[in-house]
Amino acid sequence: RLYEQARAANERLQALSRRLVEVQEAERRRIALELHDQIGQILTALKLTLEIAQQLPPEQRKNKQAQAQELVDELLVRVSRLTLDLRPPMLDDLGLLPALLWHINHYQEQTGIEVEFVHGGVGGRRFSLQIETTVYRIVQEALTNVVRHARATRVRIEVRTRSDQMEIQIEDNGAGFDPQVAYSKNRGLGGMRERISLLNGTINIESHMGGGSHISIILPMMENE
Repeated sequence: RLYEQARAANERLQALSRRLVEVQEAERRRIALELHDQIGQILTALKLTLEIAQQLPPEQRKNKQAQAQELVDELLVRVSRLTLDLRPPMLDDLGLLPALLWHINHYQEQTGIEVEFVHGGVGGRRFSLQIETTVYRIVQEALTNVVRHARATRVRIEVRTRSDQMEIQIEDNGAGFDPQVAYSKNRGLGGMRERISLLNGTINIESHMGGGSHISIILPMMENE
């Protein structure tokens, strides 16, 4: 019996490792696509603009130089946005709550979706790197799924610490989905589950077509002293 349990645990660990590699590769493909499609195109346009500017008389060259400056400004914005999407510096510098507040405010401005954010026991506190990163990514992924798939107009997020654990509740009024089907098709949702598993946490999703969704997560808490 112990042998079977050990073998089953080893198989789960191998499956988890494979899934993590898949999630990492998917994220790398996304970043590569972003760099190629957006950053690469701007750099190409900037190069052409500067080359043309060198061939123009002085009075016309100023206009091209102004266009080049606009491209540089746009490039800085895109790079900054990509960096923030990968990992906001404030998560390391200021902690979980300021990073979540920044992301939620930015999300509302971009999407027009109303987000109610309730929290307790997280203000002015630092937690382990694993906890802060996991909670931030969970909220980020959940909000991304809402705008991509749920067709929701409102989202409620609750993050609270209770005793030795952190609880996260995410609810929306969107179209709903079948959780089992979503796990197999939605890489982001699968990655969320794997992150939670790595911290020995639990996730429960309640949803049905046309009835919105409710995600409940519990993570064992390791606070930095």
